[in-house]
Amino acid sequence: MKENDNELINSFLDNELSVEEAELFRKRYAEDPEFAREVNQRSRVHISLDALSRVSRKTMAEKPFLIKIHPGMTSYGTGGRKPRGWRKVLPYAAVLVVRIAAGTVFFLTGRPKPGPAELYTAYYKPPDPNAIPTPRGGPDLTDFSFLLEEIDRGMQAATDTLKTPDEYFYFGVYCMNQERFTEAIYAFSVLAGSSDRYYRDDGQWYLGLCYLKLNRMDDAIRIFSEIALTKGHAHQEESRELLGKLK
Repeated sequence: MKENDNELINSFLDNELSVEEAELFRKRYAEDPEFAREVNQRSRVHISLDALSRVSRKTMAEKPFLIKIHPGMTSYGTGGRKPRGWRKVLPYAAVLVVRIAAGTVFFLTGRPKPGPAELYTAYYKPPDPNAIPTPRGGPDLTDFSFLLEEIDRGMQAATDTLKTPDEYFYFGVYCMNQERFTEAIYAFSVLAGSSDRYYRDDGQWYLGLCYLKLNRMDDAIRIFSEIALTKGHAHQEESRELLGKLK
């Protein structure tokens, strides 16, 4: 990694990126696999530590007797800010924190953190028909069963049939409802690069949800992080909220 990468990642984790830094972050994430792996690893640890901190503070307020047992778990320091020095141990603590986080939260609250399947169910909502642009032709956009049957029989692929953004969009949603996530990922990956903002924003969001459902956490975190960094994205707030519940 480059010399200033640590500060760039730290600013991303603290949600303090400037417009210029956010653009640089996207570029580095897309072009440097080593940088992307470091971001994914440290994002998981950051999310886990924040979750543990929130649960600890809530538990200490409700059950002060626990302070005698775990006096160091109530706060990162004064003012609610986590000192940057704690990040120095992240590469070494990553595996340990991720493994114990769910168990610790369960111990303190009596319930486990929601898993990928539960989060998918909570966040997946079919698109509002009133908000979908008018279809521009092509196959029946309410039923793609014929295409899935032909794909299963090896007669043709989705690439041979789908042409317009609305076809890809409806096909992707149909496949999600049929739990055909491999095909849905193909469709939404195409839309994620669309010049049409509606299809691009929803395509990215549903793509992230597909990865979440399949427990492909690195891919899910990557997509939701990209959305969270995109000002004005239709699913920016949902992505930030969802990232806070992952791992």
